[in-house]
Amino acid sequence: MTAVELEIVQRIGQEAGVEVVGHAQPYVRALSEFRSGKLDGILIAEGAGRAAIRRATRVPMLRLEFVRIRPENRTPALISLDVGIIRGMAPEAGGALPGESVKTVNSYVALLKLLKSGKVRQIVAARPSIDAYLNDDPELRDGLATMERIDLEPLSLHLSPGLADPCRLALADAARVIARRDLPGILRQALPGLDISPFLLNAGVDQRPLAR
Repeated sequence: MTAVELEIVQRIGQEAGVEVVGHAQPYVRALSEFRSGKLDGILIAEGAGRAAIRRATRVPMLRLEFVRIRPENRTPALISLDVGIIRGMAPEAGGALPGESVKTVNSYVALLKLLKSGKVRQIVAARPSIDAYLNDDPELRDGLATMERIDLEPLSLHLSPGLADPCRLALADAARVIARRDLPGILRQALPGLDISPFLLNAGVDQRPLAR
């Protein structure tokens, strides 16, 4: 969970009048704990883990831009694998092409270090999440080539069907308010100088359970 995502979660709780505690967890662990009921909500890309979150109440928050990132002036002899992605993401969902060898890691920091180490030709990451990590540690940005867009997908808040209806509905309503009212300011403050318009959407339009 990036600082932006943590801020979103905290503001949703404040708006709903519900105590919310955000946890930064690896992707696979977060999905597993959400499925098991240990987590009441999860911020996740809409297509990722769809089967695991099928019955959840969802509120789209922002638009993720999935990009391929390549290093500049990489010596081919150093490269052993084709593409790096976040663990738990299906290779095709992560932008890997048929026949490409894939390396998976738990975090964006590890993903960027994997690329800079020369062990993969490129990585697939989501903006603006990756921008937040690059802003926090500018050294990670050094030597990165231009990002190539490969997909667009909503980042949605998914709320467990196990939550009591009043709490779940209050959180869903609060998420729509935060997405519409506060999210542009949160992104501008966290990512100064970045054009945030590609990441904004008419958030909160669909809060229905996903179809079985």
